[in-house]
Amino acid sequence: MTNTIFLVEDDLPTCVLWERHLNYHGWQVESVHDFEAAQEAITQYQPDALILDLILRDHQSGWDLLALLRTWNWTRYVPVLIVSALNEARRALSSGADGFLLKPCSPSKVVDVLENLLATHRQPTPT
Repeated sequence: MTNTIFLVEDDLPTCVLWERHLNYHGWQVESVHDFEAAQEAITQYQPDALILDLILRDHQSGWDLLALLRTWNWTRYVPVLIVSALNEARRALSSGADGFLLKPCSPSKVVDVLENLLATHRQPTPT
Protein backbone atom coordinates (compact mmCIF):
# COMPACT_ATOMS: atom_id res chain seq x y z
CA MET A 1 0.00 0.00 0.00
CA THR A 2 1.32 3.39 -0.97
CA ASN A 3 -0.73 5.40 1.53
CA THR A 4 -1.88 7.71 -1.25
CA ILE A 5 -5.23 9.42 -0.93
CA PHE A 6 -6.64 11.35 -3.83
CA LEU A 7 -8.71 14.40 -2.94
CA VAL A 8 -11.11 15.94 -5.46
CA GLU A 9 -12.31 19.15 -3.80
CA ASP A 10 -12.82 22.58 -5.34
CA ASP A 11 -12.99 24.59 -2.11
CA LEU A 12 -9.36 25.58 -1.49
CA PRO A 13 -9.58 26.20 2.30
CA THR A 14 -11.28 22.83 2.80
CA CYS A 15 -8.72 21.16 0.57
CA VAL A 16 -5.78 22.65 2.49
CA LEU A 17 -7.27 21.75 5.86
CA TRP A 18 -7.98 18.14 4.90
CA GLU A 19 -4.59 17.74 3.20
CA ARG A 20 -2.77 18.89 6.33
CA HIS A 21 -4.82 16.61 8.54
CA LEU A 22 -4.38 13.58 6.28
CA ASN A 23 -0.64 14.26 5.98
CA TYR A 24 -0.39 14.44 9.76
CA HIS A 25 -1.97 10.98 9.95
CA GLY A 26 0.57 9.52 7.53
CA TRP A 27 -1.18 9.83 4.19
CA GLN A 28 0.34 11.18 1.02
CA VAL A 29 -2.34 13.40 -0.49
CA GLU A 30 -2.70 14.39 -4.11
CA SER A 31 -5.46 16.88 -4.82
CA VAL A 32 -7.18 18.50 -7.77
CA HIS A 33 -10.11 20.84 -8.13
CA ASP A 34 -12.01 19.70 -11.23
CA PHE A 35 -13.14 16.67 -13.21
CA GLU A 36 -10.60 16.79 -16.04
CA ALA A 37 -7.58 17.18 -13.76
CA ALA A 38 -8.93 14.38 -11.56
CA GLN A 39 -9.35 12.03 -14.49
CA GLU A 40 -5.72 12.50 -15.56
CA ALA A 41 -4.16 12.49 -12.10
CA ILE A 42 -6.00 9.42 -10.80
CA THR A 43 -4.42 7.40 -13.57
CA GLN A 44 -0.99 8.81 -12.74
CA TYR A 45 -1.08 8.37 -8.95
CA GLN A 46 -3.21 5.21 -8.62
CA PRO A 47 -4.40 6.06 -5.11
CA ASP A 48 -5.44 3.71 -2.33
CA ALA A 49 -8.67 5.67 -1.86
CA LEU A 50 -10.47 8.79 -3.03
CA ILE A 51 -12.25 11.58 -1.22
CA LEU A 52 -14.69 13.13 -3.64
CA ASP A 53 -16.83 16.25 -3.54
CA LEU A 54 -19.98 16.14 -5.66
CA ILE A 55 -20.10 19.81 -6.64
CA LEU A 56 -17.11 20.77 -8.77
CA ARG A 57 -16.22 23.96 -10.62
CA ASP A 58 -16.53 22.66 -14.15
CA HIS A 59 -19.53 21.33 -16.05
CA GLN A 60 -18.97 17.76 -14.85
CA SER A 61 -19.67 16.73 -11.29
CA GLY A 62 -18.46 14.26 -8.72
CA TRP A 63 -21.32 12.02 -9.86
CA ASP A 64 -19.75 11.92 -13.33
CA LEU A 65 -16.34 11.09 -11.91
CA LEU A 66 -17.73 8.34 -9.65
CA ALA A 67 -19.54 6.75 -12.59
CA LEU A 68 -16.35 6.85 -14.67
CA LEU A 69 -14.23 5.37 -11.87
CA ARG A 70 -16.59 2.43 -11.52
CA THR A 71 -16.13 1.58 -15.23
CA TRP A 72 -12.32 1.37 -15.16
CA ASN A 73 -10.99 -2.05 -14.15
CA TRP A 74 -8.35 -0.88 -11.67
CA THR A 75 -10.48 1.83 -10.01
CA ARG A 76 -13.67 -0.20 -9.83
CA TYR A 77 -12.74 -1.39 -6.34
CA VAL A 78 -10.84 1.63 -5.01
CA PRO A 79 -12.72 2.95 -1.95
CA VAL A 80 -14.47 6.27 -2.59
CA LEU A 81 -15.60 8.49 0.27
CA ILE A 82 -17.97 11.22 -0.85
CA VAL A 83 -17.94 14.35 1.30
CA SER A 84 -20.51 16.86 0.09
CA ALA A 85 -22.89 19.62 1.07
CA LEU A 86 -25.54 17.76 -0.92
CA ASN A 87 -27.46 15.45 1.39
CA GLU A 88 -27.38 12.54 -1.06
CA ALA A 89 -26.03 9.64 1.02
CA ARG A 90 -28.44 7.05 -0.35
CA ARG A 91 -27.77 8.04 -3.96
CA ALA A 92 -24.00 8.13 -3.32
CA LEU A 93 -23.94 4.61 -1.90
CA SER A 94 -26.20 3.19 -4.59
CA SER A 95 -24.01 4.85 -7.26
CA GLY A 96 -20.88 3.06 -6.06
CA ALA A 97 -19.45 5.18 -3.25
CA ASP A 98 -18.18 3.28 -0.21
CA GLY A 99 -18.92 6.01 2.31
CA PHE A 100 -20.59 9.38 2.67
CA LEU A 101 -20.17 12.39 4.94
CA LEU A 102 -22.26 15.54 4.91
CA LYS A 103 -20.42 18.88 4.98
CA PRO A 104 -19.51 20.59 7.10
CA CYS A 105 -17.59 17.89 8.91
CA SER A 106 -14.36 17.84 10.82
CA PRO A 107 -11.14 16.65 9.23
CA SER A 108 -10.87 14.15 12.09
CA LYS A 109 -14.16 12.59 11.02
CA VAL A 110 -12.90 12.37 7.42
CA VAL A 111 -9.76 10.56 8.61
CA ASP A 112 -11.74 8.20 10.87
CA VAL A 113 -14.21 7.20 8.15
CA LEU A 114 -11.45 6.86 5.54
CA GLU A 115 -9.34 4.63 7.80
CA ASN A 116 -12.40 2.49 8.58
CA LEU A 117 -13.20 2.13 4.87
CA LEU A 118 -9.65 1.06 4.10
CA ALA A 119 -9.52 -1.37 7.03
CA THR A 120 -12.72 -3.11 5.99
CA HIS A 121 -12.34 -2.84 2.21
CA ARG A 122 -11.43 -6.04 0.43
CA GLN A 123 -10.58 -6.52 -3.21
CA PRO A 124 -12.75 -9.12 -4.95
CA THR A 125 -11.08 -12.44 -5.51
CA PRO A 126 -10.32 -13.19 -9.16
CA THR A 127 -12.38 -15.95 -10.74
